[in-house]
Amino acid sequence: MASHLFIDSGSLFFKPNHQDKSTDVALAKSLAIIECLNFMHYDAIGLSTHDLQLGIHFLKKLETEATFPFLSANIVDTTSGALAFTPYTTVKKGNVHVGIIGITGDAATDADSSFTIQNWQTALNRTLEQLPADIDIIVLLSNLSHNDNIRVAKQYPDIPIILESGQSSPARQLQLTDNTIITHTPKEGKYVGELKIDWHPAKLWGTPDRSLIELKNEIDRLNWFKSRIEKRGGASETYKDNPTALDDYNKKMNHLQTLQTELARRTEQKEESKDIVYSTYQQILHPLKPTIVDEPQTAEILKNSRKATQSLRRNSDILKRFDVYSGSKSCQQCHKSIYSTYQKTRHATAYRTLVNKSDDNNPNCVFCHVTGLPERLAYLQTQIPERLQQVGCETCHGPGKQHIQEPQTYKLTQSVPATTCLICHTEDHSDDFNYPRDVGLVH
Repeated sequence: MASHLFIDSGSLFFKPNHQDKSTDVALAKSLAIIECLNFMHYDAIGLSTHDLQLGIHFLKKLETEATFPFLSANIVDTTSGALAFTPYTTVKKGNVHVGIIGITGDAATDADSSFTIQNWQTALNRTLEQLPADIDIIVLLSNLSHNDNIRVAKQYPDIPIILESGQSSPARQLQLTDNTIITHTPKEGKYVGELKIDWHPAKLWGTPDRSLIELKNEIDRLNWFKSRIEKRGGASETYKDNPTALDDYNKKMNHLQTLQTELARRTEQKEESKDIVYSTYQQILHPLKPTIVDEPQTAEILKNSRKATQSLRRNSDILKRFDVYSGSKSCQQCHKSIYSTYQKTRHATAYRTLVNKSDDNNPNCVFCHVTGLPERLAYLQTQIPERLQQVGCETCHGPGKQHIQEPQTYKLTQSVPATTCLICHTEDHSDDFNYPRDVGLVH
């Protein structure tokens, strides 16, 4: 029978925006997260440096509401000299006794002086000695850099799984280093990571032929790259203006074909060992699409959290921020043809796309779908006036209220630089954006 272990490795909680007068908003949001994780029957979380930005006492307050431990083997309370949090926990899943350790990365130089971060090697040595002797498998929730996690894998062969929360950010394939899996879930909560494990007493992964695993990983990486290019219309279309990149792509595809031939040959020749039963693993990343139906109880928790935080942030003075923007309709009188063309663009309906997906209150999305709201003030999404609920003229050309009143005195930006567009047209959200081609589509 399958057993499930629910864990996370850091960066779960909210710090207050510099506009907030206290930590009340961060606390309200974080308590909602705790309530959801309790409902999901989480087993443990590892603490990251981001979680520490409001200090130990903030996290301690949250921990009292959690039904699971906050783990860190190297956050030390400077007042007492003792560990500030539980270094490890153990759980029984089916017939497997699991030990879970948390390690926090180095804190920023301006971090709260109420704690220090102990050297990870010292902390790991101490914690591994404390683990019960009957532990079958150890999982490290690591907030270290990817390079440090590789060092852990090589230095501590008794740790077969490292789940990293990533001070190194790019999404990467699951990696097997010596006898340790190193993996993480991509950023921004777009996926839920599932690691399926069939664990055996030999405590060795997969196959004695480690190079075969590396061969498969390289094939997976190149196939992933190939699929991205195909989604853009194929290599000829994607690189039509860049022959050097097209040549590089063709070399990669030739290399992929060579690797696939080699894999087929070696798979046919491979004989499984009869003496050792190896443990196996499979990683699956489940994309969190808007079509997935929300779980009713967690949806209610988050709904109530939004109401609470909106109430805390409500301040009539904030509305003055939007007074300098007049809205795109006010441009129509002097720029009729441009306004008419603009109305046919996706910019004009950008906010409506969020409403249709029920994402209009999502601060991670909304600032790129409206006018006059920078990312640092995305928490004001509920107070955006209707006239600014689209990517309007003023998004690119600047606030227009004074220009409308005195057009000869107050000039707006006419030639919009690529840097303005790239604030929102990032690779994550608009990977086919081409400034020379697309800027002319706006008007």
